[in-house]
Amino acid sequence: MVRPSHDLDGANTVNEPRRRTRRLGSSVLGIALAAAGGWALTEGALGPRLAIGASAPKVGDPAPDVEVTDLAGKKVKLADLRGQAVFLNFWATWCPPCVEEMQSISNLAKSYQGKGLRVVAMNVDAAPAATIQQWVEKRKLGMEVLLDPNATIARRFGTYKFPETYLLDRDGKIQAKFVGPHEWNQPPFDAMLPALIGLGAPKPDAVAAPTAAPTSAPGGSP
Repeated sequence: MVRPSHDLDGANTVNEPRRRTRRLGSSVLGIALAAAGGWALTEGALGPRLAIGASAPKVGDPAPDVEVTDLAGKKVKLADLRGQAVFLNFWATWCPPCVEEMQSISNLAKSYQGKGLRVVAMNVDAAPAATIQQWVEKRKLGMEVLLDPNATIARRFGTYKFPETYLLDRDGKIQAKFVGPHEWNQPPFDAMLPALIGLGAPKPDAVAAPTAAPTSAPGGSP
């Protein structure tokens, strides 16, 4: 089934089928998955989009050194996370495929807790932190949530379709990029993630049970 991603204007853009991801196998270092179809370079609701190929980092480049806040208002620098691998997901509550993916990311965070992988969900809603915190707590999600309310950081990464996920190694370099929602605790990612970020696979009893793949995309966030 083809899953849509959402851009900054809220429009659906068709993402490539998941079967392409499954063909990658476990040796995917340095491969980025892009969305199928055109990438519109228009003025979005949150400001001008970053032109593809302008200053967006590529796989193998260092991730932008940016500073954001968490739900408690504490400042967090991406550079301060070096020394551990980072799973960085850009998402929004108004994006149905993002909502679909949230439980999978929460399961991943629980699976890798204390194992050298920092699971970060970067929210781009133009909403107060308290609103996002209520949304997360209502769904009992367990990953770290940071705030990018104007999508400034998303644009620094060259992201305007959601969800998008980046894997950063311990040196802060981008090892892979994925567009669209995925079940991160299921094949091929259960083997791919340790290989990409240089971690040993979690023990079986530490891995949260993967969520069942929905038969259709959600109609929107509650």
